[in-house]
Amino acid sequence: MSISHTPPSPSPPPPYEYKSPPPPSPKPQYEYKSPPPPSPSPPPPYEYKSPPPPSPSPPPPYEYKSPPPPSPKPHYEYKHHHHLPHHHHHLMSAVVELTCKVGEKEIKAYGETKINGKYSITVEGFDYGKYGAEACKAKLYKAPKGSPCNIATNSTGVRRVPISR
Repeated sequence: MSISHTPPSPSPPPPYEYKSPPPPSPKPQYEYKSPPPPSPSPPPPYEYKSPPPPSPSPPPPYEYKSPPPPSPKPHYEYKHHHHLPHHHHHLMSAVVELTCKVGEKEIKAYGETKINGKYSITVEGFDYGKYGAEACKAKLYKAPKGSPCNIATNSTGVRRVPISR
């Protein structure tokens, strides 16, 4: 005999049941809170700003000016004889007397002429700033060395004549 072993048939699986997840727990209600307004800060201190200086004006336009035309020159013959005649000589080493008046008082000083006939005399005790050179008079006191004349005169023979300026 044959024994047949057949396994017992399994029982059908139980029917599938869907189980939804539990509902979410209620969340607290969200509320937006803006940050507080900033506290008013004092305005920055006032600072005066002057306007910039004006820009320099451009230079005036260049205008060429031509030189004036040459003037016609007279045809002169120049004689370059500026030398003194032979009988005239400079008053080299002649003695000059300088008299300066200070009120009623007179101050005298003496000096010699240079090779060109000019002289420079400093009068001690005379205030040039106060009285000026107009308060002084110059005369030839003694003829130049080596001169045949021994007293200085003018062309008419007057002795110790004032020196013309």
